[in-house]
Amino acid sequence: MHCLVTMILLINGVVSTATAADVPIRQRAVDVFILQDGTRLLGASVPSENERTDSILVRGEWLKQNVPELYVRLTSATKKGHVSQDPVILLLTAHIESLESADVRDIERVGFLRERLRNLEQREAGDVTPDVIIVEFSDKLVRRKLLKKPNVRDLAGFGILNSVADVESLSQADVQAALQEIPATERIRSLPTEYVEDAENRFRRILLQTDRIFGRTCRIILHASRYISEQDANANPETLALDLLAGQVQSQLSALLNEDFSAPAGELLSGQNAPAHGQSLPSQAAIIAVRQQADVVEVSEMKLNAAAGSASVTIDLYDRTGNAAGWKFVGRVTGTATSQDISSGQQENIANDPRVKQITQLFGSLGAGANDLTKAISVGAAVEVAQQRAKDNLQAFVGSAGTASANRVSVLRGTLTELP
Repeated sequence: MHCLVTMILLINGVVSTATAADVPIRQRAVDVFILQDGTRLLGASVPSENERTDSILVRGEWLKQNVPELYVRLTSATKKGHVSQDPVILLLTAHIESLESADVRDIERVGFLRERLRNLEQREAGDVTPDVIIVEFSDKLVRRKLLKKPNVRDLAGFGILNSVADVESLSQADVQAALQEIPATERIRSLPTEYVEDAENRFRRILLQTDRIFGRTCRIILHASRYISEQDANANPETLALDLLAGQVQSQLSALLNEDFSAPAGELLSGQNAPAHGQSLPSQAAIIAVRQQADVVEVSEMKLNAAAGSASVTIDLYDRTGNAAGWKFVGRVTGTATSQDISSGQQENIANDPRVKQITQLFGSLGAGANDLTKAISVGAAVEVAQQRAKDNLQAFVGSAGTASANRVSVLRGTLTELP
């Protein structure tokens, strides 16, 4: 998936002539392409596969209202034979038919999936205005282009993804100020996963969303190579984090005292790589899932760095592939936090915990200074923040599967072969 370093976007507001005139083009965050007939496209340039073409990502509503001829041409092209353009529609249609032909019909599940199917069909047919449109055109159609530096283009991209009003006409400083008002955990940082996902993975995410709503979800914690159900009395995340912290504190600081610099203390311990799509749920976790008669499995793992005061939480998602086929990996989300995300009140509460006092004593016995002690205290609270961010990212990941949500951006590609 293209990240924001290479993506370009436009905002959720229509540029008014009066407002646009207030900020000179060169002081804005967006790129500008001026075509041979004078048509102006405001957005951000996207790398093209062909060296003789240019691409720009623009906001759908902006293009619809400011360059309606081009908008109609691009969206009309998607209506021709649209049923076969998105294979997810065919997969979902066949799945719904199989559910309806079953002896016992799940009416609510079928109704939910039919709504997802309608959303996909309407979006593909052009009946719903796409959030962003990537317009590709020959460089011969371009009279002039004003391109910003990559970091400025990224700023505009964040503004567009996060619905900053009038981002096309705002100064760079105003876009940055508007983004700072949005809580870090609520910012959208990239285009939706299905923008580059293959059809099978997109289809599985729709089924995952359905199973999370109408089925049973089993939540498991991966801790020290052991899989523990969150229903287990010993699965308190705070206790597990402190246990993990104590072990890492001792090993990291012992390495520092022995002048072992092979593994820098400022780095998170590397966790397992994300499984390949379709890979089965590990057998230890599968036993727990079978016991709970689950339809969806979430496997969480904490990674802590006591010396750096940082924490990371990953959640791997597995979904049923059939009545007896087990669970297959669907995707991974991550939440991270550092000591800078922790308030002084949280610091104090963590410091007064008896178990944390034992850890700080361990620091002292190993010769750690006050700064190391502060980081050790902070990482306990950072785990909680990282865990919440991972859960927020999980909701965004699942919510973007074939349906509209606050964390979803619909994308349309179109090629301009001649001027409107």
